[in-house]
Amino acid sequence: MGDLFKAITSGLAQFVYAWLMPSVVVVGVFIVVVLPQLPGGILLEGLGGVGAFALAVFTLSVIFAYTSRVMYHLLEGYTMPRCLARRLLRRTRRRYVRLRARTHRGSGPDRAFATEALMAYPDTLDELLPTRLGNALRAMEGYGRSRYGLDSQTYWYELQAVAGERVRQQTHEARAAVDFFMSSIVHLGLLLVACLVVSPVAQVPLVPLGVALIAAMLIPAAYQQAVRNVGEWRFSIQALVNTSRPALAEALALTLPSTYAEERSMWYNSSALVLHGPTDEYLSALDPYRIGQGVGAPVSPTSADG
Repeated sequence: MGDLFKAITSGLAQFVYAWLMPSVVVVGVFIVVVLPQLPGGILLEGLGGVGAFALAVFTLSVIFAYTSRVMYHLLEGYTMPRCLARRLLRRTRRRYVRLRARTHRGSGPDRAFATEALMAYPDTLDELLPTRLGNALRAMEGYGRSRYGLDSQTYWYELQAVAGERVRQQTHEARAAVDFFMSSIVHLGLLLVACLVVSPVAQVPLVPLGVALIAAMLIPAAYQQAVRNVGEWRFSIQALVNTSRPALAEALALTLPSTYAEERSMWYNSSALVLHGPTDEYLSALDPYRIGQGVGAPVSPTSADG
């Protein structure tokens, strides 16, 4: 019962931090600053005003929380207009190539900066996405696959099940920080649109226009912070993959082989089995690693790995 209460309260705390707080701030600013400027000087007072405020906050936070996947896909570049995506992707590829070049020439600090910047990008040019957020998330998601052949996205829930409590909590906290700034982006965008819509009928149009300007200035800052916090999220995923692989192998009735090359092959075939089904190639490659069978020669990843 205690574990259930802890899980519920932990999830509730993350929801409040990531989704409810931006709603409280944005709705509060609109009600206190913008709403009185509408015809009649609307003021929300008493229990009715508190109820309207609470309903607006709760509604916005729940809607944005449950549509976060749509929000992420748009800002990652998957669903944005194709013409814009192509233009951004060309710019991203140029930056990526320049950073790669800087890791092989220039001063020591310059090479170190380029190497650190490349951590926010996937390993290959073909994997690049149009936006910085998309590339940072793809680099994070591909860590286990590129280092160990383990697709952490495919085995996400299994990894969470076997990970230590502290490591698991770190992944949730890092995700909540990114969600907070993503939530801030969409809430600020809504505030911007609402202020622009009501400004023509406002008693003092400069008030909603001023709020809209501030919101527009804060959106890029929130996006920047979202990208930066993906870096912290990546380190939590890195810790999850690095420390939980042995427990995951045991939970899957597999034995970790003695070499990393064999381990990469085992995780590659295990992930492929989950994604593509029990084909003879994957089954025969995994049989030597089953607990009690002994570790034999692996089947190397095929060209399908790319």
